[in-house]
Amino acid sequence: MLPSRLPVLVLMVTLAGCQGVDPFIATSQTLNQVGVQFVEVGTQMNRLYDAGQVDKETYRKWRDFAIKFKVSYPLACASFDAAVAIHDATKAGLENEKLSALARELAQFAVMLVQTARALDGAP
Repeated sequence: MLPSRLPVLVLMVTLAGCQGVDPFIATSQTLNQVGVQFVEVGTQMNRLYDAGQVDKETYRKWRDFAIKFKVSYPLACASFDAAVAIHDATKAGLENEKLSALARELAQFAVMLVQTARALDGAP
């Protein structure tokens, strides 16, 4: 069973790119949500892999992404904090774009997990 918030990632990715939103607010929310979703997707990916419900190639792709995420996410957080400290909305917006790209990649794994869970439950 997947956490009910997991499918929300797709909506969050869409909202993160909204025009006219204060980049400090959008990026702060994005930072938090992407971090939470990464942990949730990782937990479910590990659980399904251990149960033999995710193949080795899919898990390898997840592992490669997780390594990239673990490097990129702290850097984006630090860059965002620096942008806020100097009130640089342009820099905050750029970090928002970087985080949105990470979130889109993460969303691909979240969608795959939802599809896997549905298939295991016999849902269409």
